[in-house]
Amino acid sequence: MKMVWFGFVAAGLLLGADAKKDDGKKATEKLQGTWKAVSVEEKGQSKEDDKDHRVIFRGDELTIKRGDEEIIKGKFKIDAAQKPNTIDCELTQSPKKEHKGKTALGIYSLEGDTLKWCLNEPGGTERPKDFAGAAGTNFILVTLKREKP
Repeated sequence: MKMVWFGFVAAGLLLGADAKKDDGKKATEKLQGTWKAVSVEEKGQSKEDDKDHRVIFRGDELTIKRGDEEIIKGKFKIDAAQKPNTIDCELTQSPKKEHKGKTALGIYSLEGDTLKWCLNEPGGTERPKDFAGAAGTNFILVTLKREKP
């Protein structure tokens, strides 16, 4: 009887792991496309994005552009099972050489065509707990709107 119970528990754990992968895949699919930054909060200061920043999610890769210039590239991984949802971005290209190869830990919230993304500086070891670019932290909160294809 114990072996049967163990088999059910093990199968449940495996199915749970597969469901978590599927949730992550579905969440990744929802981010696909181009997002225009509309506001940024950093060091406790909020402002509209006046530099024409866009974030493009394609597969598991992201590109951040300023106008037509690609300024940051990397790979991202999300965990939609966490609350808030987490997003980790490993940078492969950055204007700051010290950020290349580092990971930026973050959280995100997706409501319709609005994406809120709060992240720490690449290489930082702390993940934001809430959506704020508060003074005294290296967290940046970016609010983005999905661009229609």
